[in-house]
Amino acid sequence: AKVIASGEYQKSILVESDDEIGNIAGSINSMTRKIRMNLEEIKGYSSRMREINIEINKKVLAMSSLLQIGDILSGGSVRLDSLLELALEKASAVFDSGFGIIYMPKAEGGDFVVKSMHNVDDDRLAEIVISRNGRGVLDKMLNDNMTAVIDKGARLSPELDDFKRAYNLRNALIIPLISGKKAFGLLIVGNRIDNFKYKVDDIDLVKVFAKQIVIAIEGDYLAKRAETLAIKDDLTDLYNKTYITMRLEEEIKRAIFYQRPCSFILI
Repeated sequence: AKVIASGEYQKSILVESDDEIGNIAGSINSMTRKIRMNLEEIKGYSSRMREINIEINKKVLAMSSLLQIGDILSGGSVRLDSLLELALEKASAVFDSGFGIIYMPKAEGGDFVVKSMHNVDDDRLAEIVISRNGRGVLDKMLNDNMTAVIDKGARLSPELDDFKRAYNLRNALIIPLISGKKAFGLLIVGNRIDNFKYKVDDIDLVKVFAKQIVIAIEGDYLAKRAETLAIKDDLTDLYNKTYITMRLEEEIKRAIFYQRPCSFILI
């Protein structure tokens, strides 16, 4: 009994009799079993609490990253390439051993090629070309605006399973970057954890990062369109090169038509 009282709860008293000593021994053994069960339950709670704390910390870090990217987007002072690299790094960091890659059109209406990569260990992913008219698995996902989940137990189509095996992907989320009917790119975020399964909130979190990336790309696209369409310089209020070139071409055509001189003066 003293040994048990000192904390060795795996011990028991080997006394089997119907007298008072036997009853006391049985009572001590019963209490010892309950103590063991309670300790195991506490260990289980402790382990679960650690897991919960880890998940909470991950979510806090992810939310902090989203807020940071949101502040940068609202400020509009960072180049698109830098913002994409930051967003990809933060999205990849949601999971341990995370990696990410963004594909975007090389030119307006052209094929999609690698725009940004983070922690990718298979260089063949950088060689992928996605075509809007192609028949590859990524081509179809982009055209159909379909998100794919690759993890433990995921039921994959034969094409997606072949893609997973070809590029040695353990776990990955493949998300088209689309706004309205316009496709801006394709995002792949994954990790190298064995026996891993994505939770619903994990997928939703990465989709928020994807939405921020879409906002950044769309904002950059609209800004460039505005620059193209603007005819005056904001600082000097003078006509810009685009407008002058357009008007000069009109005036030259008019001069040729009416057979009269045309001059252009720079001051």
